Amino acid sequence: MRGVLAITAALHGVDPVRRVLTLSHHGLKNVLVRDPISEAELQRLTDAIETVIVHQRWCPNPPDRCGLHHASGVRIAPFDRFTGASCHSAEQVDDALRTANYALLSPVFRPISKPRDMRPVLGPDQFLAIAGGRPVFALGGLTPA
Repeated sequence: MRGVLAITAALHGVDPVRRVLTLSHHGLKNVLVRDPISEAELQRLTDAIETVIVHQRWCPNPPDRCGLHHASGVRIAPFDRFTGASCHSAEQVDDALRTANYALLSPVFRPISKPRDMRPVLGPDQFLAIAGGRPVFALGGLTPA
């Protein structure tokens, strides 16, 4: 998986499936579906997007065509499909990448969607040092340039 990984968010008045499908018409190839959607909506996404990953908290047994994303600190068992994990430290990234295909590392900057999140931010230099050229995506406070 290369490039941008879009992550759905439960925003009031926003249809995440429609938004992702619109982005797919502009070249989006990867999406992590964080919040529950219907089976029909999931089918629409897998028909349009190259890599669809579902979050294990709402879909612990994803359809064959989907990858699986784990919450922070969850021990990842070997999985026969694409899998990843949320991470908040170098140790968690190292542990996750023993069995996962990718890691999401956060917060790089102060999360816009979580105004009460007071965890220390990594910043770009610490993020790059932890990622070390491995398949690690930056998360938290990232906005379009």
